[in-house]
Amino acid sequence: FGWTADETIGKTSSEMSWIYKDDVALVMAESAGLLDGTRPRALSIHRNYRKDGTVILCERYDSAIYDADGCLVSILSQVLGITERHRAEAEREALLAQVEQHAAELDAIFTALPFLISVHDREGRYLRVNPAIVQLFGFDPTQTTREETARRLRARLPDGQPLTPEHMPSDTALRGEIVRDVPYLITDARGKDRVLMFNAIPLLADGQVYGAIFAQADITELHALQEQERLLLHTVAHDLRAPATLINGNLELLLERIEPSSLDASLQPVVEALRRALRRMNVMVDDLTEVTRLDA
Repeated sequence: FGWTADETIGKTSSEMSWIYKDDVALVMAESAGLLDGTRPRALSIHRNYRKDGTVILCERYDSAIYDADGCLVSILSQVLGITERHRAEAEREALLAQVEQHAAELDAIFTALPFLISVHDREGRYLRVNPAIVQLFGFDPTQTTREETARRLRARLPDGQPLTPEHMPSDTALRGEIVRDVPYLITDARGKDRVLMFNAIPLLADGQVYGAIFAQADITELHALQEQERLLLHTVAHDLRAPATLINGNLELLLERIEPSSLDASLQPVVEALRRALRRMNVMVDDLTEVTRLDA
């Protein structure tokens, strides 16, 4: 409190005025039972003034001491300064409330996302999944192994090769690497083939992988549209190549049968223009064909 023993011995609490003004009634109520003998011990938490005028929070333990006849002789008080402890507890409570709020927000996001989100341990076991996964898979994969989940879904690569532990893209994340945009196929709960785009990020602590988060998007409809586009481009390229070939062949045949000397000079630019146009068309057809090949 800042006072010396000489400054305090022989004085009452009211004379010292070290109890915070708004807490005087509380302290007096706690002390009443000690004074009238109805309470031999008391515990109170209240504020006190220090000699320099600063306010501190204290935890006060009082014990009544009686003589052989049961009369009150004195009161032994032990006072602990708990200002810093109280501040630390308040900060901890505020931090805990903030953590709980953030956790609730993340839970809401986790539940609401239309993507397939899952949390996995170091061995790849499903620890938690969002509702989108259960709805698409038709079961809760946290109740089985990753390998059994792949088997039940008939998970496979685009070339039809089944996903096995030896070449699952999730293993890459569990080795500490980020995985981006790896397509694979499953058969959902309704027996419909779905195309999923797999992404994953490892979870690290002190540089060690302790799990991973998988994020997958159902791109079945997008994949179908892309396939329709590829087929359309392939058809356009085919339909353009046939007439271009026919026109070019007939033009060359016609020119072979005409003596160069008999060809009107004014037609020479026309013939060259036709040839250039046909070359451009062939280049365009080749480009379309290459695009459809790369997208296949």
